[in-house]
Amino acid sequence: PGLARGRRAMVRALGRCGAAAVAWPASAFAAVEPAKPLRIAWSQGQRWSLRKTVREFFIEHAQEPGELSLAVGVGLFFGIVPIWGFQMIAAAAVAHRCRLNKAITLLASNISAPPLAPFVVYGGLVLGHWLFTGQVMHLAPDQVSMANVREYFGQWFVGSVALALLAAVAGTVLTYAGARLVRRK
Repeated sequence: PGLARGRRAMVRALGRCGAAAVAWPASAFAAVEPAKPLRIAWSQGQRWSLRKTVREFFIEHAQEPGELSLAVGVGLFFGIVPIWGFQMIAAAAVAHRCRLNKAITLLASNISAPPLAPFVVYGGLVLGHWLFTGQVMHLAPDQVSMANVREYFGQWFVGSVALALLAAVAGTVLTYAGARLVRRK
C-alpha cells in the first residue's frame, strides 16, 4: 500500500506540472488516473463537483506549510495596508508573481471586510499615534471630525502599514505552526 500511495502521489504531481502526456507502463498504473489541474479539466469539458473545485483551488501551490503560511501572510498584509480599492488586486498580483496560492491569499486579504474594517482602521490609527508620540491615543467617537482626519492621516497611514506588517508576520508564523502540527498527524 505504501508503494502504491507513492506512485499515486508522483502521478498527481506530474499531472499538476503539465506532464500528463508522459507514457506510463499500462500495467503499473492501470487503475491510477493522473490528477488534472482545474483549468485543464475545464478546458477538456469535464465538470467537477463544487467540493472538488474548491479543494483544488485551495491545495494548488499550498502543499507545503511554508507556501501556505506565506500565502496567508501576503493576504493579511495586503488586506490591511491602506490601498483601499486595490487590496485584492495587489494581493493576487503578488501571489501570482511569487507562485503562491491565490485563493488562500485572497481569502486572507478579506480581513478588511466591512465588519472588521473599523477595527483595522482604528488599530492603524492607534498604532500610528503611538509610533509618532509614544503615547496611547484617547479618541472618543464624538471627537472625530474632518480636522482630526487631516491631522491624524499621516499617523494612520504609517500605523496601518506597521499593523499590516505585524499581522502578516504573526499570521505567517501561526499558520506555519498550525500547518506543521496538522501535517504531523
